[in-house]
Amino acid sequence: MYQCPPQAVASVIPSHFDGIIAWTKARQTNGFIEALNGLFQAAKRKARVLYWLRRHAYRAVPHRRQAQLHPHQASRCPLDIQKSRI
Repeated sequence: MYQCPPQAVASVIPSHFDGIIAWTKARQTNGFIEALNGLFQAAKRKARVLYWLRRHAYRAVPHRRQAQLHPHQASRCPLDIQKSRI
């Protein structure tokens, strides 16, 4: 197993000194904060996908005139229903 040379460890300690002291006092890691950050990042990814789908979904649907639908049938697009709920 690889071990860091003592000089490398000694050079890192001053930059992480506050975190080391906080850990020795509370004996807690930042795992909880990292877990929350992961949840926020996942929510942001999901929001980006939904935003992209709403912007680009009409490109995949043929134009109403090309589809030759009746006006009441053309308004039944699922995206129109979702917009009215939001």
